[in-house]
Amino acid sequence: MPLLSARTLQTFAESVLQARGVSAANANAVAASLVGANLRGHDSHGVMRLPQYLQSLERGEVVAGAPFTVLRESETLLAADGNWGLGRIQCGRLTDRL
Repeated sequence: MPLLSARTLQTFAESVLQARGVSAANANAVAASLVGANLRGHDSHGVMRLPQYLQSLERGEVVAGAPFTVLRESETLLAADGNWGLGRIQCGRLTDRL
């Protein structure tokens, strides 16, 4: 089995995500999250998910540049729509608002 460095794997993941229309910044964040999961021993949430992500992007089940829409907000509630965007990106946008 070949041994790849985390940096090599992240660079690869970023490049294939960008080839499917994901922006460089978002591809970097998603790839870092996938590789980070592997490095922490959570392989089921790691780079093995990349083919599934690519297939979902190709089929339109996930939208590369999806906006994050706040539907309702109060002091104690934030309801939002991720518009079928990449989970790592939309989750980050949500937690950035907290």
